[in-house]
Amino acid sequence: MVDVLQSTTFLVAVIGILVLPAFALPIRDVLVCNPTTWADIVVFFGTNYFAHAATIASIPGVPWYDTVLWTTIGLLMPFAGLGKALALIFRHFAGENSDLEKAAARGAVVVVVRSEEWEPSTQPEEIYVELPKDFDLLPETGSDPLPSASIRYTKPSNDVTTAIDHRQMRVHGSAILPPGYGFALPDMVYLCEYFPFHSRVNKSITLSRSQSYVKMAVSVAQLVYSVITIYRTKGNQLDRYGYAAFGLSVIPYAFMSLVNLICVGVVGDYTHLYMLRTDIMREAALKGGWFAGAIGGVTWEDGGEGRKVADEKDEYGSMTDTEDGETPPDLERWTSFTSATLSLESGGPSDGDGTLFEKIMVVKVDDITRKFKFHPSPKYISDDDSSPPSDYVFKISPYSNQREIPRGCYITPTTSALHDILQYMTLLAIPLALALPYVIIYFLSGFHKEQSTVAERGWMMAWLSSGQLAFLILGLLIVDYPSLSFSTLGDTWRGSGLVVIILPLIIAPIGGLFMVGKMLMEFGTCELSP
Repeated sequence: MVDVLQSTTFLVAVIGILVLPAFALPIRDVLVCNPTTWADIVVFFGTNYFAHAATIASIPGVPWYDTVLWTTIGLLMPFAGLGKALALIFRHFAGENSDLEKAAARGAVVVVVRSEEWEPSTQPEEIYVELPKDFDLLPETGSDPLPSASIRYTKPSNDVTTAIDHRQMRVHGSAILPPGYGFALPDMVYLCEYFPFHSRVNKSITLSRSQSYVKMAVSVAQLVYSVITIYRTKGNQLDRYGYAAFGLSVIPYAFMSLVNLICVGVVGDYTHLYMLRTDIMREAALKGGWFAGAIGGVTWEDGGEGRKVADEKDEYGSMTDTEDGETPPDLERWTSFTSATLSLESGGPSDGDGTLFEKIMVVKVDDITRKFKFHPSPKYISDDDSSPPSDYVFKISPYSNQREIPRGCYITPTTSALHDILQYMTLLAIPLALALPYVIIYFLSGFHKEQSTVAERGWMMAWLSSGQLAFLILGLLIVDYPSLSFSTLGDTWRGSGLVVIILPLIIAPIGGLFMVGKMLMEFGTCELSP
């Protein structure tokens, strides 16, 4: 709370001291213009466009080319960078105050999950499973032939985790994953149901994040320079080009720099991803995995190796019923799991169809033990699944091993009144970002076309409006998935979808930049007369 107030006060003071005086600059009607050179164009583009794009918030742990991608998007569509910054600010204030929760909201944590290759160990281990119907009525152990069984993953309709290749990412510490496990970026909505953020150890953890004063200084400098550029537009440039004047194209970049300044100062940047210690990581470690630098704990008391599940009704999310006696919807996905002991044994040939069932899966629930021919198959059922069907299917969670929400976890975060106010203020910035550019353009030009061509007016307005469309689309995506980039999408289909979204939107910015260069060559490079 104190950190937020201090950061906000500092930012308001900086903006007030350095930006507001720019509005008092004397605007003279007489400009001295000289023929534009290519060097002038490079300077104009560099100071008014490229430098703004350099202030955009980075994605934790991604390769350099993802940073280049977002910088390019911010260069062509500054409103996309604005949408990203607003989304990150919104997520920052929507969560609770601990460093771990802020890092998770920023997309700076990874968890170990069971992968497609996961299968039970040769040593008995406790796994929470969804049992087939009438499990206790299945043929007893020793029946011949044994029925076949496979293991599938169960999860909600939307993605709870997104698999990543940790070898391409910058992850704090070092890790060796055993077969059947991988890293994934967790969805914060579900992460708080299986990682105990409220435990004393986890709430006391301090993490490093960069509140880059360099980026903040660049943002302030660019904000001041943008205001000067916009005011210089008044006069001969507006008389010639009207509302298509190239100086007005800087307005979205000024907005982006302002919000990026707030984002960097309040939310901060994370250079690396942090590994969260969860039950699945503990399970992977027992199978030969090694995780140096993992943070957090899975117990309520001290973050040790065990896990204590709440057995009383309290605010931490144990199995609490609603007033009508029904289980809350957010808890239903856990109630179907049963504690079972799973293991694999060596098996023999199949029943004569030429296929070998080399492994026998042993499932023990209380005093009931059943054996099955283990049938490896895709963990997620899809329409093109061509694997032979199994007699029985056991379902497990790929990201957690529990049947209720452990103590220290929660379903709905508890936020302060200040955070709620700041969250609403962030939402208020959305209509302002959509309306203010046109208000400023009208204030300066009256939307008079003057001597501008249809192409100039069309491309410049299309640039502005396409950027605002990107602002809405990418902003909404990042509110749900703050790590949005090619390296973190999980599969090629999502990457293709991102390309389909971005490519049509960059046509207008390219045309707009071309028109700016054309108008600069025609108009000349102008300075205020002494």
